[in-house]
Amino acid sequence: LCPEKRLVKAVPKAKFISGHSGLFEYKKVVSLLAGFDNVWVETSFQSPEKGRVLVDAFGVDKVLFGSDWPYGNRLPALTIMKEACQGDAELEKKIFHKNAVELMKFGL
Repeated sequence: LCPEKRLVKAVPKAKFISGHSGLFEYKKVVSLLAGFDNVWVETSFQSPEKGRVLVDAFGVDKVLFGSDWPYGNRLPALTIMKEACQGDAELEKKIFHKNAVELMKFGL
């Protein structure tokens, strides 16, 4: 196994977030880490098409909105992920809010 898979498997109770979903290496992140219960992906610097790939590969509960703020710009990042959600209001709620709340156990 590659180091990434070994780490994720070795610590199944740890929660891993792939920042920028691997940036230019998003395909590698998908091929190595999709399907693990303890891995989430964050969407900053990804296109709507790549955002859709991430949702399809990791599932609607494992994708977290990211803009890289204060270094990135939030408005284009919001627009990109809204486009990736293709008008699915429930998916938008999950990516923009619910998934992070669940992951971090906010309010519990």
